[in-house]
Formats: sequence, C-alpha cells, structure tokens
Amino acid sequence: MPKKSIPFISKAVNLGFGSIFAAIILIALVSLCRLTVSCHRLAPLALAFLFLLALLLCFLTGRLESRFAKQIRASRHFEKIVFAGMLFFLILAQTTFVLCFDLTPKNDLRYLCTAAENYVRGGLTHLYDGLPARHQHYFAVYPNNHLLFLLLAALQRISVALTGQCSLLLPTLWNLLGLDISYIFMYGCARLLYPPQKALICGLRGLLFLPLITYTLYFYTDAMALPWVTLAFYLYLRWRRDTERGKSGPFRFLLPVACGLVLGVAYSFKGSAGILLPAFALDLLLRRIRWRDRLLPLSAITLSFLLCVRLLSALSAGVLGLSPETLCLYRFPLIHWIMMGADGNGGYQLEDFLYTGSFPGYHNKIRADLLRLGQKLHDQGALGFLHHLLCKIGYTWRDGTYMIGYYMPEAPFFRKLPFLIYATLTHFTLLLSMARSFLTKRKLADDALSASFVLKIILMGLVAFLLLWEARCRYLVSFFFLFALL
Repeated sequence: MPKKSIPFISKAVNLGFGSIFAAIILIALVSLCRLTVSCHRLAPLALAFLFLLALLLCFLTGRLESRFAKQIRASRHFEKIVFAGMLFFLILAQTTFVLCFDLTPKNDLRYLCTAAENYVRGGLTHLYDGLPARHQHYFAVYPNNHLLFLLLAALQRISVALTGQCSLLLPTLWNLLGLDISYIFMYGCARLLYPPQKALICGLRGLLFLPLITYTLYFYTDAMALPWVTLAFYLYLRWRRDTERGKSGPFRFLLPVACGLVLGVAYSFKGSAGILLPAFALDLLLRRIRWRDRLLPLSAITLSFLLCVRLLSALSAGVLGLSPETLCLYRFPLIHWIMMGADGNGGYQLEDFLYTGSFPGYHNKIRADLLRLGQKLHDQGALGFLHHLLCKIGYTWRDGTYMIGYYMPEAPFFRKLPFLIYATLTHFTLLLSMARSFLTKRKLADDALSASFVLKIILMGLVAFLLLWEARCRYLVSFFFLFALL
C-alpha cells in the first residue's frame, strides 16, 4: 500500500463513515420517537433527555480514564482488582436473571429444542414431531441452524443421562459460560489494543451491553456464536501484535490457523461472522509489510476457515441424515434473505418464506427469489426504496433491549418502563461512544495502520451487511466486542 494512500484512507473512514454512523444513530433515535409517541405524547422529550444523558456518560468515561491511569500508576494490582470486580458483577447479574426468570423457547429456538429432544428420545424418525407443517423439512431448509442443533442434542443427551429428562438448564449454563468467556476475551482484546486504563473503560462499556445479561436465558445462535467471534478476533490481534514485535516460533504461525478454525465455528453458528474474513484481508492490505507476509497468514486463515465449515457441514448432514439431493430440493438460497429484507422494515416475513418454499429445487428457488426481488425494487421505486432503508436502519439499531421482551413474553419485567429506560440509555451511550471513536481521530494520519482500525472496518462491513440482508437488532449481539472496544 503506497504511503500517500494511508492518510487518505484514514480520513475517509473516520470522517466519511463516522458521519454515516452518526446519521444511523440519529435515524434510530427518530425511529424510536415515532414508535413511542403513540404511547405518550411526551415520549420524544423523554428520549431527547435520555440522549443528552448518554452524551454526558460518554464524556464522563473520558474523565474516568484519566482517573484510572493515576490509580494504575499508584498500584500495579489496581487493574486486576477492578476487572475481577467487573467480572464478578457480570456473573452475579447473570445468575440473578437465571434464578428470577424462566424461558419458554419460541420461533426457531423452540423448533431446535423440540427437534433436539425428539432426536435424543426417538431418533431421526421422530425429528420433526411437534413442529409446524411448514417446517417438516426444517433442517434441509436452514443448514445455518445445524451446529446449534448438534450442540443442543449433545447437551440434552447429557441431561437425560444425568437426570432422566430433557432440560434447558445445561444449554443455559453453556450459554452463560460462553457470554462470560466473550467478556474475558473482549478484555483481552482491549489489553492488546490499548493501555490499561483504556482497557478498563472497555470493560465498563462491556457491562453496559445488556445482552451479556439478558441473553443468558436466550441461547439462540447470536449468543452461541458470540464467544467464537470474539475469540477469532482476539487470535487475529494476538498474531498481529506478535508479528509487529518480531516474535517467531511455531506458536505464532499457528495463530492464523487457529483464528480460521474458530471463525469457521462462529460462521457455522451465525453466518454474519463471515464479515471478519474480508475485514482481516483489508487490514492486512493496509499494512506496510511484504506481500508474502500478507498472503501467507491470510491464506492460513481462509483455508482453515473453509476446512472447518466444510467438516462441520458434513458432520451435521450426516447426523441429520440429509442427503445432497434432499438439501438441493429444499434448501433456501442466499438470495432469499436479501429478497426478504428488501422491503418493509427488513425483518422476517412469513409471506416471503412461504413464497420461496413453494418452489421445488434449489435453482428454481433462486430464479423465483430474483424475480420477487426485482418486483419489490420496481414497486418501491427509488424514493420508496430509500424510505425502506431508513425504516430498516431504525428497526435494526433503535432497540436497546435487543428484542428480549419479544423472545421472553412470559417475563413482563422486560417490558416495564424502568427496564426500557435503562436499556435505551445504555444502548445509545454505546452507540455514541462508537461514533466518537471515528470523529475524534480523523487527524491521525496513520490511524489506518493501527491495530484498532480493523474494528472500524468490521463495523463498516456489519452496517453494509445489515442493510443488504434480512435484519433485526438481535443480529448485533454477536458483535458485542465492537460496542465495547470502539
């Protein structure tokens, strides 16, 4: 990469995309105002006050960082003690939620839990017992849920062996452990990127990310993918730091391979995790190193990623008894989710699911979805499509509860006003912190060379992906490290 290109790229990303992300925050706030004004006419004023309070919290974290720096200089144990306290608070809050609330799985999580219990008790012949008629070929339609099914089936088999019955306890405990591991590795990333006082600020921001607590009970793909996504990012940063310090040895060369394997597991849980792969490639492209030193680690990450995905796919298909012919007949093409997210608020639409499922064969589904996508774009026109994108941005980024009230309707606490206020305040505090990381560093000409710049590339990819794909705020959960580290 020519030296003169680096300052331009840095300024373009920081000022250009920073402005775009600031606009996303504004759109999300306006969308939330329009949603809540029907409940109370003073709701916009209350949201404006919360927004100003979020700005204040962003300012206070900067002051707290300097305070942490003084304490760390005074005591070398201060950082460890504070982080241990934050981790203890997180575990305590998660445990409280597990003890106070119960989960009755709904939608896809219900189908997966039912199928896993059917498989453990009756084998493949009873796999679809109790699922709706439209989902009698569920696993052929949705290969993206295969790995979660394998995990749930394994945990249910252990539960039956220990207690004689299937239970949600082991999946919940597994998920709780994964969320805590995500928090620990996020802090590990912060220690690789920033000085200790800034790392502690990242730890505090992490505690503001409510899904670390509320999603303890909701063990769907977003939360299950989270530790793998965070670990993949940590391994990449660790390799990057070791190469910059000139370290050698077999362990350093194994890091890209391990990163690719872990990313493959994350992708098998949640397809959006694949955003990290092009982000790593762009980060390597921007570095002032030899092409060999760029291509070798990228090849190692990519090949191990593809190998892991292929092996997990083959394992899942074998366990579920899915032949290539069955998958070809029922599997939905990727264009289906682009088509489904191309109008309305960009979320799931049953009509689009039934439409795609009505066509037999993979290639017939592709042709049908392309026709429907083209019809949607034609019917909306340019202005209509722009309005759709604005609605989609608002729907994706406005909800600080991350739809936990929808997925746990039996827990009215998640729809109470105090919880909604706190969720909104913490959510917009994190969003404003992310926007500030772009707009306050645009004078740093070599920002594109820093290890933290890859965070900005990933966020750009995530925003583009959620504009293109069928989306909802739940899809942000897997990228928790962005909210804490940016």
